[in-house]
Amino acid sequence: MVFFALLALVFIPLGLFNLGGATSDSGTSVPSPSAVPMRPTLQLRSLSPLTVAGTGFKARETVEVSGVGSKKIQASTKGSFVVRFSSGADRCKSLNVAAVGSKGSRATLNFSELLCLEQ
Repeated sequence: MVFFALLALVFIPLGLFNLGGATSDSGTSVPSPSAVPMRPTLQLRSLSPLTVAGTGFKARETVEVSGVGSKKIQASTKGSFVVRFSSGADRCKSLNVAAVGSKGSRATLNFSELLCLEQ
């Protein structure tokens, strides 16, 4: 580990590593990490009522979200959305939530009965 730190101390000042620069050795543009598109993901916000947040979808893409029913929603200009179903999900049963966008984005969320803790 110390070896790599020493290498960094030598090579970074010499400009041999491009840690966030805009061009490669050939002069072509290299995207910064923030410019790389996000992969579509779903995140559970609430079980009752079932609420799911989506990020990384294409801007203004129509997304059909299914889990305990099905809903269509339009993603924001940043590709995110929050959808709330009228009913809740039973935390003691497995559930798959899928989101399929009209422009090809896809994401799934699975949670299982492992969320159910016997008391």
